[in-house]
Amino acid sequence: MKKVMNLLLVLVLLGSGLLTGCVLATPSAPPVETEAPAPPPTTAPVEEVTITFAAVAESGTSLEVRDKALEKFAEEHPNIIVEREELPHADFWVKIPAEIAAGEGPDVILLPYLEQAVTFAAKGALEPLDSFIDGPNGMDRDDWLPEVLKYGVYGGETRVLPVSVMLHALAYNKDMFDAAGVPYPTDDWTWDDMLAAAKKLTLDASGKNAEDPDFDPETITQWGIYTWWWNSDFDHYLWTFGGDWMNEDATECTLDSPQAIEAITFYGNLTQEHHVAPYLRELGPAHGHPAFMEGQVAMVLTGPNTVPDIDASGVNWDVALVPRDKDVGEAANMMFGDGIAMVKGAENQEAAWELIKYWAGPENTIALAQAGLGFPPSKSAMDQMEVSPKTAIYQKMLEEGWTRAIRATDYAGIVINPCNTMMEGALSKGAEPDYEALMKAANDECNLALQDAPALE
Repeated sequence: MKKVMNLLLVLVLLGSGLLTGCVLATPSAPPVETEAPAPPPTTAPVEEVTITFAAVAESGTSLEVRDKALEKFAEEHPNIIVEREELPHADFWVKIPAEIAAGEGPDVILLPYLEQAVTFAAKGALEPLDSFIDGPNGMDRDDWLPEVLKYGVYGGETRVLPVSVMLHALAYNKDMFDAAGVPYPTDDWTWDDMLAAAKKLTLDASGKNAEDPDFDPETITQWGIYTWWWNSDFDHYLWTFGGDWMNEDATECTLDSPQAIEAITFYGNLTQEHHVAPYLRELGPAHGHPAFMEGQVAMVLTGPNTVPDIDASGVNWDVALVPRDKDVGEAANMMFGDGIAMVKGAENQEAAWELIKYWAGPENTIALAQAGLGFPPSKSAMDQMEVSPKTAIYQKMLEEGWTRAIRATDYAGIVINPCNTMMEGALSKGAEPDYEALMKAANDECNLALQDAPALE
């Protein structure tokens, strides 16, 4: 293009008589060098690429937010065509790993559990993202909230970026507290404080509370606290009592430790001895926050995604920080949420990274949070959010680094099956649990599963 322009300039000058052999330069003046004018700017066509985005199928609000995010991404990246592969939850965990193993997997995968980094990365299925994060088109590591980013790390490399983060707070029914004359929970509440309140809040059919000598545990109409039979509830007790599911490098389960036994003893006795929590499955389908909304329980640990539903139910309620053990004093909270990753060997990695960066970036994570689908994992996104007084409690725990996660959750039954063993033995009606034996059995089951699990390099 530049040679053509130079030639045109010469022809124009010759044609105008300004450039001829009979025009002499003035001897006293040096010749003036001129440059051809620069060609007009041109935009080279951007090559169109196609990537595949795999995720668990959603509906309602979750699907609406996802659709809008992909539409926005398409507007900002018209050269990147995103093909969607969305499957029912049960099919997702079967089909996607099979596709990846056959070399026909998607480019980008949205994981509904952050800790699934272990599940996929251990099989060599996820591309390390560190070179993208730290590259010229990267992201600021320091912008992520404390403790959040590390749960996508496997073998010392980042495999999954957090997209939304969930945690729990202690929801309590203010009317029930007022009627029982019990002060509302405070920031320094211990589990013993919660138990003392729960005794006053648990009522039988005659209106007697669990402290009354004539209290009838067979006719309870209102419980003080709801205890889930899943690990997401027991985690808070286990960790704050100083225990854990396994050691740091996940080579040995530690459910038979004195701290873990103390935690399950306290947890089980909320039901078996104190009668302030319902037996396993006693409330049927109305478990957790539905039981709270229906006025069956005075307190429950629940996530920020339940705030709109509980508000709409008309319950006069609020949330408080998760209690701690009076002796250990450690703050802990079960972290869960979504993460996004690049599948190993993705053909168009730069395009895949653009989608990952957008999905984990402030714009999309704020949209998810505003829809009640979890907190954004970054400080910059959190700073842009308007939070209610209730969600501010969750935000406080998240920003202060309370959150923890179980490494290898849902992988090879490492946690789920032992947890089922524990909860059946501790919370079933008619059980007379030997908590030490129960935890030893759960620990043996955990270690057996761990033999077939991937090492956390």
